[in-house]
Amino acid sequence: MLAPNNLAQGEPIIAFLPKVHRDPVVYGEDAEAWRPERMLDAEFDRLNKEFPNCWKPFGNGARACIGRPFAWQEALLVVAILLQNFNFTAEDPSYQLTLKQTLTIKPKGFYMRARLRHQATPTSLERALASTSISAQQTTKKPTGQLAPTKKSAAKGKPLAIYYGSNTGTCEALAQRLASDASSHGFHAEIMNTLDSAKENIPTSKPIFIATASYEGQPADNAAHFVNWLEALKGSELENVSYSVFGCGHHDWAHTFHKIPKLVDELFEKRGAKRIAPLGAADAAAGDIFTDFETWEDQVFWPAMVKQYGESDMPAEGAFESSLEVDVSSPRSSTLRQDVREAHVVNTKVLSAPGVSEKRHVEISLPSDMTYSAGDYLALLPLNPKENVHRAMKYFGLAWDSMLTIAAAGPTTLPTNLPIPAADVLGAYVELAQPASKRNILSLVEATKDEAIKSELTRLSGAAFTEEISARRVSVLDLLERFPSVSLPLGPFLQMQPPMRVRQYSISSSPLWNPSHVTLTYSVLDQPAMSGQGRFVGVASSYLSQLTKGDKLHVSVRLSHQAFHLPKDSENVPVICIAAGTGKCSAPISPLQPLHIVWG
Repeated sequence: MLAPNNLAQGEPIIAFLPKVHRDPVVYGEDAEAWRPERMLDAEFDRLNKEFPNCWKPFGNGARACIGRPFAWQEALLVVAILLQNFNFTAEDPSYQLTLKQTLTIKPKGFYMRARLRHQATPTSLERALASTSISAQQTTKKPTGQLAPTKKSAAKGKPLAIYYGSNTGTCEALAQRLASDASSHGFHAEIMNTLDSAKENIPTSKPIFIATASYEGQPADNAAHFVNWLEALKGSELENVSYSVFGCGHHDWAHTFHKIPKLVDELFEKRGAKRIAPLGAADAAAGDIFTDFETWEDQVFWPAMVKQYGESDMPAEGAFESSLEVDVSSPRSSTLRQDVREAHVVNTKVLSAPGVSEKRHVEISLPSDMTYSAGDYLALLPLNPKENVHRAMKYFGLAWDSMLTIAAAGPTTLPTNLPIPAADVLGAYVELAQPASKRNILSLVEATKDEAIKSELTRLSGAAFTEEISARRVSVLDLLERFPSVSLPLGPFLQMQPPMRVRQYSISSSPLWNPSHVTLTYSVLDQPAMSGQGRFVGVASSYLSQLTKGDKLHVSVRLSHQAFHLPKDSENVPVICIAAGTGKCSAPISPLQPLHIVWG
């Protein structure tokens, strides 16, 4: 290393910080070893005082990193929040430290399993962290991990803790079912969580219910830590606990049939816990697990709970009352800003013979205060054909249960800031079959790196647009399927689609027949697509053709122009009706009489 007096003015130098931070003169002969205690306050201050400039990860002086204090504080807060809310265990207890160096140095292949503390659930933790003050949240609200009481069960019933060990969801569903039934027996599920959340955290002030299964003789993934902890207990640590266990299994796995439920039940008793009800069990090979569970629940578990904790002091609920409250809403019409209301189908029938273009008739009951006149239109808000929705879901790789949360910087007719099923967004809020615009096509040009595709899309947005796009009704989805190299994200795709619009049909009935019912007579549009890709299916006619008696739809009556209405003095004013079709019909009309002509 050159001494300072050997450097010439203007000569560039580089401080090799990794070597500085491993200087054995400063950090000792074990400078390469991992010893975090070097950075403890007193030791760290001593090193910096004795060896100035020995620690330079952020630099100092006029060009020091201005984010250093913030980064240190942020790291401290993150670590503190993690340790306050999670217990961490090594995924592999036999792991030997191996370093991996990229931009920074980190352990290679080292994984930890994080388990929520204090009976918390992911949802309750998220809400707590989202609050203005975590400490204020915890002091003013119900402790994390406890279920919020419903309107029906608020402050009613004796508390109950429910835990489950489940890989496939069966035991979790049984736990949920018992939690729903609890209110009708004078209890409420204050806690419902995985068995792992109960490790070192077993409630003693309330009865415990456990539903669990065995997987190849081992606990479920979310119960393994709990079972290991339970097996490690040596004394009477659970003497103040009251419990019941229900197990699921399949007798084809004879050697491990109900192994874990039996083990949990026996270990609880061995460690001093008091069994409330005998072990319940269901065999998936013998019949319906849910029926077996309900039988055990009704005939064994709840009678044992009532015997130990007493009868309910709550008023008896009706036979069909439930602790689950459901609010039903139909936000689509307001989101799309369409003035439509709910009606229902009275009857449908096919008018055409097999093998020809399908003609159909539908009778619809209007809302009680909605009326119409002869010649009016019925506007209905349809859904996209299922075929088109499936195509879009497939193109964007969306599972059938995918949820979308849309955030928009400006006005939009899409539902925003709440999770909506992807199938609903693609089926109910946008027009998937709308022909692409020139601007849409130019956007696709920017979404591909294939020069040949760029050239073809540019051609389609130019002179060929009218003939090859508009006339053939080629949609953006058609183009994406035709040109796979175009990579268009879902957000821009949704932004390209116009909002779903109402379709207007001439009402084929008269209010003299029934003032509150309308009929539509229509053709179902389903033919080979002019784009050459699949079939062109009419949005509204396809939607109408799939409706059956009792189905609900959203409609409104739209007034026609006055010229299309029948004359008020229909008895004295002759009428000529002109419409598309074949054949002729005529009648003698006096030239002295007023004439009213209606055409469609």
